[in-house]
Amino acid sequence: MGKWVKRVLSSFLAVLLTYGAIHIGIISVAANNGTPVTISANSTSPITIKGADGVDGVLSLSGGTHSISRDYDQNVTVSVTNNTSAAVAYYLSIKNGTGDLATDFSGSGSEKHPSVIGPGATQPVKLTIFAQNATQASYSFPITAYLVGEDGAATADATNDVRINCQTVDLSVACTLQSIDPQTLAQTWMLTNNGAYLSDLSVALLGDAAGYAQLNPTVSEYPMEHNASVSFTLWPDIAKMDKDSKTSLTGKLVASCGGKQQEFPLTIVLPPDTMKTITMGELSAWQTRKYKESQMKDDGAEGPFDNATPITKGEWIKALLSATEATLIDDIFTYDCFYADSQFSSYMGS
Repeated sequence: MGKWVKRVLSSFLAVLLTYGAIHIGIISVAANNGTPVTISANSTSPITIKGADGVDGVLSLSGGTHSISRDYDQNVTVSVTNNTSAAVAYYLSIKNGTGDLATDFSGSGSEKHPSVIGPGATQPVKLTIFAQNATQASYSFPITAYLVGEDGAATADATNDVRINCQTVDLSVACTLQSIDPQTLAQTWMLTNNGAYLSDLSVALLGDAAGYAQLNPTVSEYPMEHNASVSFTLWPDIAKMDKDSKTSLTGKLVASCGGKQQEFPLTIVLPPDTMKTITMGELSAWQTRKYKESQMKDDGAEGPFDNATPITKGEWIKALLSATEATLIDDIFTYDCFYADSQFSSYMGS
């Protein structure tokens, strides 16, 4: 055998040995349209082609970049292309690792409604986004195309990312104290949106006052147009304040939306002699007698009124509490307005 034949065989064997010893190889090339792609392979797995926009298989995905409003029910589309000469069934899935946005594919091409795509065809699939709680200006989510076999089994095929740009919040609100009820110390507040539309404005009570008061109605994920207003009341628990010897409390109302917040200080002041309580037995005694005939047990106090003239709620409470020095219960009773000879009525918590 000639020397040149030996050299050729040696070179051929060297090439075989070299490639046989390589377990993993990666080659970078450029597609005919100039888009860079990466081809990776090993001795046991199929070749994978990765484009600049994701990993392609039988299908390829184009996630794209989309701009949406910071609001409910926003919709964008993702494109799916069949790279083969045969029709296939598929659906798309999205992986959402944030609690800010709710995302899911809907309609044809979603997991609930797989679609069939013809050879070489491209189809749009709708992605629905609820962005009313968004706190970032941009998000990126991985999406995956699954092939659906005749037996219904799904196999991951192609991946890509979809990028979402979202409006940021312009939080500019005013919260002002409108009035204070002299009897209940309830504070009425007015909240006004001076900025752009807000889809999920919330108000929280913080500080020492939070343990002795509550907001009603609550303001939680409340949508507000520009210049719109909403009122709410801060109700202090004056019985609890009196029991704990709290004559003054400070706190703040915190308005928040989209990760931004504004704070508004407040004070609850309990005037001297605001609270005076009576025993359940004494209250029962008053309930079972007409006012002109009623007498408080032990002290023999006469009823405060001796005729059927109309009286106000405040007048009756003042007369009732002046007839006793008891301070044994913490419950607050509120009384209806009535005529002096009507049956005494009371109810809890109103």
